[in-house]
Amino acid sequence: MLAWGLIGLFAGLMCEILKKNRAALYIFGALSGVFFSLVMDVWTVLWTGAFDSSLYISAIIAAVPHTIIYALSNVIFLILCAKPMGQKLERLKIKYGV
Repeated sequence: MLAWGLIGLFAGLMCEILKKNRAALYIFGALSGVFFSLVMDVWTVLWTGAFDSSLYISAIIAAVPHTIIYALSNVIFLILCAKPMGQKLERLKIKYGV
């Protein structure tokens, strides 16, 4: 929840840039996947009892395949869904004056 919330916060703060520049949107999506994985690796290490930097590095290395999947899937979904979802959200924004 923390990772998702922070990703949403940064997306909101950068919304004008992300709406205007597709490359920035895709880079943000990929970095969001990496950030999510890094935050989840903290939880993985804390689950063992106490935070240890060597365990954290091991968790990061072990999670590389998942991190790549998170980053790539975010970019793929953004390529497929950013335009139609963005249009729907803009319509709702205009309709409800948000």
